[in-house]
Amino acid sequence: NRDAQNHHRVLSAITAYNHQSGLTRRCAPSSRRIASGELASTRRAGGTRAWSAHVACLVRVIRNQSPHFLGFMDIVGVDGCKTGWFFIRLGDGEPRWGVSSTAADLLAQHRTADLILIDIPVGLRDAGVDERFCDKEARKVLGRRGSSVFPAPSRLALSASSYLEASSLNRTLTGRSLSKQSWAISPKILEVDLLMRFSAEARFKIREVHPEVCFTALNAGQPMQHNKKKPEGAAERSALLAGLYAPATDILAGIGHPLPRGVARDDVLDALCAAVTGVLGVPLLTLPSSPERDGHDLPMEMVYADLSSRPGL
Repeated sequence: NRDAQNHHRVLSAITAYNHQSGLTRRCAPSSRRIASGELASTRRAGGTRAWSAHVACLVRVIRNQSPHFLGFMDIVGVDGCKTGWFFIRLGDGEPRWGVSSTAADLLAQHRTADLILIDIPVGLRDAGVDERFCDKEARKVLGRRGSSVFPAPSRLALSASSYLEASSLNRTLTGRSLSKQSWAISPKILEVDLLMRFSAEARFKIREVHPEVCFTALNAGQPMQHNKKKPEGAAERSALLAGLYAPATDILAGIGHPLPRGVARDDVLDALCAAVTGVLGVPLLTLPSSPERDGHDLPMEMVYADLSSRPGL
């Protein structure tokens, strides 16, 4: 069954990782204990710190694989909306969608999901003149659609009480003022940042996507032609998703008219694109290919699907 297969794959990954990294018996993580949750019993004199570092590295290795590496099936695509977070969940059963009022509620509602792909910056700089590399790479990939990638604010700017204060603080810390688009989503960035910093479950399960990067990857590397808020843009994106994932047409029709309160049509398309990215991503790749990490060890990356290894797509 699926649980037994996943258990075997985890044990195999741990065994291979221990062998390749040359860990000693004293500090190597026990595959049996990790799989059974007996983490505390692995503490041995002098080896705890090294063991913890290797376990963290192993988690990153597994986490950066496609969800299908572990037979994952339940994927949640998420986009911010006026009333919270609009989600679409694709899995073994019928597709589900709805609105979670907070990021914490979103995580709690999807505790059994395997992966949550969310359109919000995850991993932030505290200071420095360099933008996140993933933002700069995304703009290169998107070309004329690059303006859809807003510069992520510095972490400290999120605590400001007004746009003027935030922009001034951001300029002091990074040399750049804060765009009004970035300020508009700052409360949601802060919400997810706090969740990621203090929830181990969130760190493992939630990853950042940018819908236009995902659409471009699903479209053989070609950016969308039209603005997503225009009818032509909505039609273009709907057709792309339906061509790659047959249930997309029924899902979009099922969400229907009127849309859920506070949810726009482009929110639906962006959330569905994220979910389809997780379903089709074999493997899931990142911008940049070797993501940097922020001061709280959160990855600064954007996930997208690689369809080049899927014949017929």
